[in-house]
Amino acid sequence: MIYFNQNDYDKVAYNKPDGTKATVKSSGCGVVAACIVFDNYVGKTLYTPAQMAAFSIAHKARINYGTNEATLLKALCAENKGFSFKVTNNVDDLVKHLKSGGMAICNQGDKYNVFSTGGHYVVAYRMNGNNIEVVDPSMYAGKYDSYARPTRIVKKTEHGCIVTAAEMKKATQDRNPCYYLVSYEGVKTVSKTYYGIDISEHNGTVDWAKVAKKVDFAILRICWVGNTQNKMDKLFEKNYAAAKKAGVKLGAYVYIYSKTAAAATKGAEWVLKQIKGKTFELPIYCDMEDPTIAGLGKTKLTAITDAFNAAIKKGGYRVGIYASLDWLRNKLNSTVKKYYTWIAHYTSGTDKYKGEYQMWQNSSKGKVDGVKGNVDTNYLYENIFSGSASTLKKPKTPASSAPTYTAGKTYTLQTDLKVRKGAGTKYAQKLLTELTANGKKNAKSGKYAVLKKGTRVTAQKVIKEGNNIWLQIPSGYVAAYYNKNKYIK
Repeated sequence: MIYFNQNDYDKVAYNKPDGTKATVKSSGCGVVAACIVFDNYVGKTLYTPAQMAAFSIAHKARINYGTNEATLLKALCAENKGFSFKVTNNVDDLVKHLKSGGMAICNQGDKYNVFSTGGHYVVAYRMNGNNIEVVDPSMYAGKYDSYARPTRIVKKTEHGCIVTAAEMKKATQDRNPCYYLVSYEGVKTVSKTYYGIDISEHNGTVDWAKVAKKVDFAILRICWVGNTQNKMDKLFEKNYAAAKKAGVKLGAYVYIYSKTAAAATKGAEWVLKQIKGKTFELPIYCDMEDPTIAGLGKTKLTAITDAFNAAIKKGGYRVGIYASLDWLRNKLNSTVKKYYTWIAHYTSGTDKYKGEYQMWQNSSKGKVDGVKGNVDTNYLYENIFSGSASTLKKPKTPASSAPTYTAGKTYTLQTDLKVRKGAGTKYAQKLLTELTANGKKNAKSGKYAVLKKGTRVTAQKVIKEGNNIWLQIPSGYVAAYYNKNKYIK
């Protein structure tokens, strides 16, 4: 789990509105509790305590006696898609929420102390049997050995304690609300990458039974949406039925060339009629790339995106945006990142956009059994599939296309390559002066050693580093095959 202890933040300011100096250590249990909940839901650090404290102050959640948790959570849920919360004073509601996989922030009062000698926010992390496992933002050695706590808890843990529902109820009985039940749609960072394709009528007839064995998901084109005319992808219905039968998890996209928000809304309403009754495990993406609307400017293009997605969302579907890196950075406002984001950018490195974007379309020339010719391939970096995680298949690994290299043979660089002191990116790049005479002759000018595209190199030794391959050459070490990309042939 991701854990923060407010006692570690005695130098991080969390001053009161009246100007009194304070720190996260002295007054920040509410912001640290929010960090623990939000960060653990997504499986990565969305906020540090310092960032959360600043966020709380900026959104006027800081009050003289601590944190207005409702104000803080309202602002956090508005800023982070997929999150929501509700309040309750019923401990049975808390238990039900925890049993469903949720987390909650619990508000201890002053009358019956379990987690502190006064008011204190703690996290109800999960159920432990019939009891509640509590993560305490202010944990220290011997805390649950003091006062009456040993008799009021089931047992102490590394980051808090385990209590019965009855004791939790007593601890919070003089607070209103007692519990803030935080929910999340199910988007959680995964350590493994999901692999998928996107399909349109241009791919022809697809053998979905074969495809199902090679991919984790597929994104189907539904249609085009314009200004006065809309047009279905002629193979969408066939692809949808066959993919569903084969058990492939599906998302979809709509190609947009509407010039106004009003046209986009009408187009979305038409789309909803075409897909009535259909279900998707991934979002429906608004495809923004048409050159006829590229010059409309950020404000209009963002408004078109928002209008289309609002209508699709109203129809009960999750929504996203598909665009090139250029469009996302230069033609759309940064606010579109509130949607599930799918980036198209054909470049090397399968982890290049992990964390910044949820899905990356890395190639238009992929090969997958069941699809004739080239197909767009994609890496999904977060588990945003609908349904519980337990129902998901284990991520598949794309079929290996690692080349074979042989010591003693000569190969050609397909791009400019750094020369390192060892086989791996952990090793430092060599200086230009450290290359052989022939290496210097084929290197780019500058302080550090970079061999030019087209340079011929002789492999003295072939070194495998995980799934990557490095060659030892007279001048040092170069990446031949790295992150599934061939740099030397």
